[in-house]
Amino acid sequence: MLTIFVALGAAFAFVVGRNDGGPLVALSLQGTERAPLWSVGVLVLALLSAPVLGLTGVADTLFSMIGTGSSTSNSAAWIVASTLITLALATAVHIPTSITLALVGALTGAALAQGTPIDRGLLIRVIVLGLAAPVLAALCAWTLSRLPTWRRFPRPVARQLTFLALAGAYAVNDGQKLLFTALLLRHSIGTPPPGLVPAAFVAGVCLFALGALTSLRSASQFMRHGITSVSAQTVLTAELSAAAAVVTGAALGVPLSMTQSLVGALLGTGLSRSLRAVYWSSLQRIGGAWLWTMPFAIASSFLTVTLFGK
Repeated sequence: MLTIFVALGAAFAFVVGRNDGGPLVALSLQGTERAPLWSVGVLVLALLSAPVLGLTGVADTLFSMIGTGSSTSNSAAWIVASTLITLALATAVHIPTSITLALVGALTGAALAQGTPIDRGLLIRVIVLGLAAPVLAALCAWTLSRLPTWRRFPRPVARQLTFLALAGAYAVNDGQKLLFTALLLRHSIGTPPPGLVPAAFVAGVCLFALGALTSLRSASQFMRHGITSVSAQTVLTAELSAAAAVVTGAALGVPLSMTQSLVGALLGTGLSRSLRAVYWSSLQRIGGAWLWTMPFAIASSFLTVTLFGK
């Protein structure tokens, strides 16, 4: 079972890189001559720095949702597997979705299958704030886009600062899915050898970077044609607004999706110009995926843990 978990964890880290890292890097490169490796390097450094600085609140929240006991230890691989099954379905129908929603749904389904008490207050808080994140990012982006002083802000300087803020926000919130997976490895084997969990986390971050680099082309197409037209000012506004929403979640210890926040921020920049500036058909597909992701992940996890995880 340990071998299966390690393989699934590696696949999960790579998929997180493709789903989260790719769009973040692609957005940072819009309208610049910057090399992709610079942006990926900033993300990697931010991800590795967060646990060193003790900024692990979101990973701790995710870990608290799995409960305790030997049955949970046996189900660790199936929690990750159910998350990947949900993401595979979204990929098969060509609809981007949120890994955070899928992971929270898988954790909830596993708890239901094992009869583990669920912190309903925490779950409701995660769902409510998860829904609020893209709205908050959209409002922030709309407000910034309307400010004359923001439109005159020096772009070369701002492009560096806003991406650093975005990378830091991702590391202290949504990116802690990688740290959570390393903690789940420790939980699944009881007493791990010294240094195993840090090594697993570093390996996961490296696979994240690889996933981000391999998805740049498709991520760039989505950034240009997914929500609204993208300009240099749009990138500045979207990065800062998404970072603000996600940092708010981190301060509350609640996992929030960076991709959802970015979609909301891009929506806000489009709405600041006109309703026609938004690609509504694409937005409807994305919103629909968000609605079914968590219920599907709950059902998938409940079934797999019931059949194989006890």
